[in-house]
Amino acid sequence: MFVLLQLIIFVVGSHLIVDDVSSTAMKGSSCGIKPFVNDLPDAERSAIESIWKDYKTGDDCTDEHQKTQNVVNGLSDEIRRKLAKLPAFLKTASSKVRRQFLSLWNNITIPRSEKIQMFRDLAEKELNTEQMKLFNQYVQDAEAKKQNLDSQIAKLSPEAKEAYKKLANLRHQEALIMNSLSNEARSQIRSLANSLKRA
Repeated sequence: MFVLLQLIIFVVGSHLIVDDVSSTAMKGSSCGIKPFVNDLPDAERSAIESIWKDYKTGDDCTDEHQKTQNVVNGLSDEIRRKLAKLPAFLKTASSKVRRQFLSLWNNITIPRSEKIQMFRDLAEKELNTEQMKLFNQYVQDAEAKKQNLDSQIAKLSPEAKEAYKKLANLRHQEALIMNSLSNEARSQIRSLANSLKRA
């Protein structure tokens, strides 16, 4: 089950990422609160709802889009990864159920060993029969992917294994640093990284 949690943490923010807003006026169907907002943590969801509360259909929404982008840029890497692609068993779940799963995944105070059982208990309590079938399939697929990855790692040379461990540690350190930043600082770093990609 540790494998399941690791893979869920990896796959459950790209549909979160709002495209960078150009300087041209935006109106119409591209304006308004997007469905992904329901899956955000409470603080970020409230911030985005507040941004759009006075918007009137047909008005220019460039400012609202930019402010929404700033909130999204401030999300931690962990939250972005978790929201990137919801597993099939959550796609038909209510936003309340999705929030329960995401809240559990985001809770860093619960040890992983306890979180795994809580995750399974939540699935059994909140998912319908079809969603539970998809959940069980997801668990099987996640375990198969983990076994495949472990098999590939086992075939690496000692030098490559050591390099892999170091690179994995660097990615972990990067995530810890980004998650420790304030939303404003994280947003600034992401904006800088985006501008470097475009340069």
